[in-house]
Amino acid sequence: MKSNQFLGIAGMVLAMIACHKVEIIRPPEGGTSTPFSGKGTFKSNLLVQNRIPTSNTSPGDDESLVVSGDVGQYFSSTDFGKPSNPTKLPFLKSNTIAGLSLQPLPAGMKVVDYPGAFGVTADPEWNITSNWFKINPYEITYTGQATAEILQGNINSNRTLTADKTYLLRGQVFVNSGATLTIEPGTIIFGDSKPNDGILCINRGGKLIAKGTPEKPIVFTSPKLGTQRQRGDWGGIVVCGKAPNNKGTDVLVEGIEAGATGDGGKYGGNVPNDNSGEISYVRVEYAGIAVTPGNEVNGITFGSIGSATQLNHIIVSVGGDDGLEWFGGSVNARFIGLYDILDDDLDMDAGYTGNIQFVYSLRNPYAADVSLTGSMEITSSKTAGSTPGTAPIIANVTSVGPIYLVGEGAFNPNHEGGCRVSADARSQFINNVVIGWPRALMNF
Repeated sequence: MKSNQFLGIAGMVLAMIACHKVEIIRPPEGGTSTPFSGKGTFKSNLLVQNRIPTSNTSPGDDESLVVSGDVGQYFSSTDFGKPSNPTKLPFLKSNTIAGLSLQPLPAGMKVVDYPGAFGVTADPEWNITSNWFKINPYEITYTGQATAEILQGNINSNRTLTADKTYLLRGQVFVNSGATLTIEPGTIIFGDSKPNDGILCINRGGKLIAKGTPEKPIVFTSPKLGTQRQRGDWGGIVVCGKAPNNKGTDVLVEGIEAGATGDGGKYGGNVPNDNSGEISYVRVEYAGIAVTPGNEVNGITFGSIGSATQLNHIIVSVGGDDGLEWFGGSVNARFIGLYDILDDDLDMDAGYTGNIQFVYSLRNPYAADVSLTGSMEITSSKTAGSTPGTAPIIANVTSVGPIYLVGEGAFNPNHEGGCRVSADARSQFINNVVIGWPRALMNF
């Protein structure tokens, strides 16, 4: 990506520098939970060039961390991911970090001998030379907007979208219970812009089989052309399931209009192994809108998704709200890329209990949500003590923040931190790398 595509908005940030926040503390999101109720465990993480490495963490956790201000000590280059070079990846000089002993991972998570998303090279499963691994959509062009087949309303029976066509989501498109929407590898789906705000919503009992390949990824993107494309050009993807959460068994997901009829956009149930299908080798670009204040559509939103669902090899880029957000559920996710997300890269709430492994997050230093933004936001609910509590295990993340990218004082001051845990959440954040944030790790 050309440097001026980040730097073009840098001037708007300069006026904010004078009031740059050194200590940013926000309360939990509503409810009765008291401050500092987060119970996140932070072990065996490498923290580099962060202004404040830890806040409200336990001494036992802190003893397992490696803290440094020297990027060059650990990484094979010192210009990875920067605005002039966003595709250069943060490879380690050595997989062994002095003073850092990796934590064991639960069954089902892949054992590697390094912290973060990448070691001295990328795990072959990342497929970093493939057509899928393109985190910077500004340099990608698409055709077929004018001839796209319109998708709207309800899908009540099995349907397949084929790669020889393009498609346009117009308004809220629901895949209803009993129906499966299958998308062939290589298919391009555009999301309609305002006033139609294309959203694909998989309802409880429905399935999405979006199974791309490394060379033929499935792409959801803006219908606009070239430099007209921007974050929030369309809504996003919503998947609703029947796994437990701590809000209820019939909850309307954020971003779906309350007037939706029937089961549209409702999540919750008591089926931990519920199956909503598969999303793999998929890119979601320029999505994320606020339907109303506090009621947003993310790149992809998961409401009570069960463990039989498959989530892997997903890239969300230039997002207008969160990249991925989970409300409850127990689904696992692997090999996730986040680029230029306005709000949180990953947001977990309402009793989410899955495992997340191999995540690469690269921020836009000049763009952040006014509510304060971070790489990971982990909360349990808006009511203290609700069960199940949010308790994900998050491993092998590399999060690259604004201080590393452009230096102190030059970034949007609404950037907050690498991993923030609050409202009674009990997450485990282990074997990760956090670089260049105002705060790296924090319990609130």
